Amino acid sequence: MAAPEAIISYGNFSAPLLTAESYRRRRDGLDDGIFTIVNNDADSYPPDSNYNGFTILDDNPVRIGDAWEHQINAVGIKGGKPSRMIKRTISESLEGWDTASETWITNIRTEVRKGSRMSGYTNMVCENPSVEELEFLGWFRIQASYRGIIDPAKPVKRTISSNVDISVVDNLVLVGAGGDSSNAHKWAVAWPKVTVTFSYLGVGIQQKPMPAQGGSPAGQLPTIQLALTSLPNGSDFTYNWPNDWRLVSMPQDEIPGTNISLTQEVWEWQQKVTV
Repeated sequence: MAAPEAIISYGNFSAPLLTAESYRRRRDGLDDGIFTIVNNDADSYPPDSNYNGFTILDDNPVRIGDAWEHQINAVGIKGGKPSRMIKRTISESLEGWDTASETWITNIRTEVRKGSRMSGYTNMVCENPSVEELEFLGWFRIQASYRGIIDPAKPVKRTISSNVDISVVDNLVLVGAGGDSSNAHKWAVAWPKVTVTFSYLGVGIQQKPMPAQGGSPAGQLPTIQLALTSLPNGSDFTYNWPNDWRLVSMPQDEIPGTNISLTQEVWEWQQKVTV
């Protein structure tokens, strides 16, 4: 008498049975998942479908008795997280904007959006995220670039530029080195033209009324002296106001949608009298 044929029966599964799982976790990309599942349906895990947050790459179903054992290869992020930042680069500048970039693997297409702030750095703003659709359905690689301020204690940059305007003045008394305090002469006077620009980053920097007089809290303005001590009657002089140091321009490069800006205060030294 022949031996009876061996029959393996798993019974009728009302729910799939996970019998084994293994993972290969990666720092710089998606994790690999291998799952062994038993159920009653050979076609229940097609490629690109989802299992436990992982995207299925392929399935090798094998019939065992009256059930199906599935050997599933999938990719995803272990722990049920939808996103993983795999790289961040920060570039700090002594002057001007700081910049940064991030690379994300995620199943949320809008994980990083333009105008969003970088985690841990509230004054760094995402300007142009680039989204790449991966070959695995539902997964994306996002390249995000940021601009803003890493360290609010960044120093102020002072730039000084100078030039002269030459004008000829008749019947003028000049006091000082090279002048004549007693007699009026015809002089070719070099009027100083000095400009100081303060450049700095900040949050909520308010515009100042112009032309403002006095000094800038951003930095030190140099002292300039010109000894015109006697102006004869009838001379064709122009009196200027405001004079001394005056703020003539204050351009701001503001990140759109924020109050974070790179500000430049342009101060000009104005002679009290000119020809």
